[in-house]
Amino acid sequence: MSDGTVIDAVVIASSGDEIFDRSAENAVNKASPLPIPKDKELFSREFRTFEFLFNPK
Repeated sequence: MSDGTVIDAVVIASSGDEIFDRSAENAVNKASPLPIPKDKELFSREFRTFEFLFNPK
């Protein structure tokens, strides 16, 4: 959302560990609202949808 609120978090490539995948989704949801740029045009162009990479190393 325009205020940084996360409305959906989805695993697009499973790690093979259901618990890890679920915890990654939960981490994104708990981080809501995410910080957003002050430039609303930049936000609309670059920050509406994006991917986080979680690495269990």
